[in-house]
Amino acid sequence: MEKPTIDLIFQVALCVDDLESVVEQWKELFDLDTATIVRKCTKDAYESDGWDGLNYNEAPCQFFHKYCRFSLGGLDIEIIEPLDKAPGNPYSDFLIQHGNGIHHIGVKVGGQKFLMKEMQERGIPRYNY
Repeated sequence: MEKPTIDLIFQVALCVDDLESVVEQWKELFDLDTATIVRKCTKDAYESDGWDGLNYNEAPCQFFHKYCRFSLGGLDIEIIEPLDKAPGNPYSDFLIQHGNGIHHIGVKVGGQKFLMKEMQERGIPRYNY
């Protein structure tokens, strides 16, 4: 059986209930180049060009979140806060179940089509795309 490879780990993404507070804590703890911190909000994209969210557990789902990204130790660090903390989107559900923490790790996968097929056969839904 062919197995997919992890070619690169490029991102660690945190889900938090207060993005501004967490970013301030990271700035206090680490020597961050604050000029490289990128801040965005998906609601702005919705209001400017109609972007309407993603899918969640393989079903359309409109949700908005704010996030920031910066480089630290050669990794892209992403910190995400859902705008709506009610259940029903990948970020609020994560916070409700786990509290602040690592939400996902970005990886470049070799053999991605095989991996997707294998996950589907095992009944593992695409979480967010």
